[in-house]
Amino acid sequence: MLRYQRRLLQMAADSAAIAGAANIIAGAANINCTGADCVSGEAGINSWYNGFNPTSQGTTVTISNPPADGAYAGTPNTANYVEAIITQKVPTFFMKILGPSFSSYSVSARAVAYPGPGPSCIYALQGGILFAGQATDLEATGCTVADGGSLCLPAPSYILDTMGAVYAASYSNCSTSLFVNPTPVPGAPAGNPLAYLSNNTPPTAAPGSPCSYTYCQGYYPSGIQIVGSSSVTFEPGPYNLGAPGLSISGTGTVKGTGVTFYITGNGGVTINNTPPTDYSGCGGATPNLGRLVQLSAPTDLTDPNAGILFVQTQSQADTITLNNGDGITQLGIPQSSCTIDQTPLETSSWLWGVLYFPSAPLTLIGTGQDSDNACSPIPRFTIAVAYELTLEGNINFGVSDCGPTTPYVFVPPLPNPIKDAVLVE
Repeated sequence: MLRYQRRLLQMAADSAAIAGAANIIAGAANINCTGADCVSGEAGINSWYNGFNPTSQGTTVTISNPPADGAYAGTPNTANYVEAIITQKVPTFFMKILGPSFSSYSVSARAVAYPGPGPSCIYALQGGILFAGQATDLEATGCTVADGGSLCLPAPSYILDTMGAVYAASYSNCSTSLFVNPTPVPGAPAGNPLAYLSNNTPPTAAPGSPCSYTYCQGYYPSGIQIVGSSSVTFEPGPYNLGAPGLSISGTGTVKGTGVTFYITGNGGVTINNTPPTDYSGCGGATPNLGRLVQLSAPTDLTDPNAGILFVQTQSQADTITLNNGDGITQLGIPQSSCTIDQTPLETSSWLWGVLYFPSAPLTLIGTGQDSDNACSPIPRFTIAVAYELTLEGNINFGVSDCGPTTPYVFVPPLPNPIKDAVLVE
């Protein structure tokens, strides 16, 4: 019974600490409180909502910023960390026969949270971010990057330009030609911001009938393999794909709005698994070298999969190439022999929504090489959370990479399921 009560206390303390960190994000100047003083603060209210009233006899709630104890206690660089301690006196039952000193016990739980680095769009949880090819250009304006590994950008001409913030467990300048904007901030990795998705349940029933789409939501124990040249459309909703997962190749189009793919049963994801096209000279480029892929996550906030496009539960390596399916001659800055696409929303590939691969290496390959200043005027990706992330070609998250610009405005708005307040203790 005492152990059960402590578990309830821990959930309440976790919630209170996260709420306190959220208050810091909102600009609260002072959230410190004890007991009844915590009733008016968001952190104390969250403890109350979880069943522990700061004003109740036998219950003590203490919110401290910075923490009074532990690894994040009182140092200048942890000023935004919030500690929540909840203690409650719990009566015993049969132990009372041993005397008054056994009639009750004080049970306590503690948690610490801090405001995350901001609206991060790239999380490399442990394996880090790797840059492949001869010209990897990452554009993610207004977004932060969290690298849980050792960030190292080798020569030549690798670019990481977020215009937001870059956090790395460790960082070294591995090239004299290195360009990183802004300069990475060393520090502990932010952890997995989407661990709570493990509570989401993928469908277990086979697709319903009749179905007016090429594929309807449901469970596909043998995965989905798309080959040939036919056009494919996914019905909105969740998909559970067993081994070998999702494989897309050939030509034609693959489209789906409001979809979420759970990759289970030792499966992986392979989309246009070929190198990026080198549009050398532009005039010799050949369109449609792969599938045109346009998939977007659910936008309804009442949907537990809102903002989630892929959830990979296995550790298989995954490769996603999006430039090969563009049905155009060339995207980007006009050249003398290039045809510039005028309708990128119709003829460009994209994956809009979270790509969640917490146990697997993920490779993203974007538009072609830098010989022709290739770029994408619309976002190819929005958010990636992976054990290890390899980038190749021109990669843009939530923004055009054809020059200085502001983040892309999605209509309808694309939910971001990543929470800013991070629990650290």
